Amino acid sequence: MPATTPDGISYPAGGVAPNVPLVMQSQAESVQGALNKFKSGSVTIAMGAGVAFVNTTVMFPGGAFDSIPQVMLTMNANVAGRASLLQVYAINKTAASFQIKLATSDNANIGTSYNITVDWFAVDRA
Repeated sequence: MPATTPDGISYPAGGVAPNVPLVMQSQAESVQGALNKFKSGSVTIAMGAGVAFVNTTVMFPGGAFDSIPQVMLTMNANVAGRASLLQVYAINKTAASFQIKLATSDNANIGTSYNITVDWFAVDRA
């Protein structure tokens, strides 16, 4: 009888004489299914002068998750001035997309335009 890890990866249980090609196919499909629970990307957000925040929608590549995933963000800013006061948030998450909100930490409008790159990583633990 096959067994399965908590992440859905199957393997043959001890004491069972496996059909090796069938087990390898099943295992490859279960690994692919587990890998589909992880998606990542990068987006560059233009934030113009005179605004305090901007939202950008990100669609998950390869289609939707089975449930609403956890999304982690990293902002890559190498600019001086108010850009050092920017914060980044994942908002309005669904199984198919989420929005990145780039905002000044003090809600004040910025005086200079910036292009900020945000890396994201999403995990579906359903």
